[in-house]
Amino acid sequence: MDRSWIKARKFSEEYINGVKEFMNFVRETYAEDAQILCPCRKCLNGKQEPQGKVEDHILIYGMSSTYDRWIHH
Repeated sequence: MDRSWIKARKFSEEYINGVKEFMNFVRETYAEDAQILCPCRKCLNGKQEPQGKVEDHILIYGMSSTYDRWIHH
């Protein structure tokens, strides 16, 4: 899976599509109601959050640019 979107400009088509692809990957891996570690620049995989909130965080704060190997997801 291409992860170059992580460094793309927030709110660009490439970035939004990358977030959608990441969240689809998460939803295939975890139950719908499962909380996951949030990889946004604010949480840095340090907090468990509902998946919808994680998606919002990634869109608003950006994905941590160093999290290009998804070992927690």
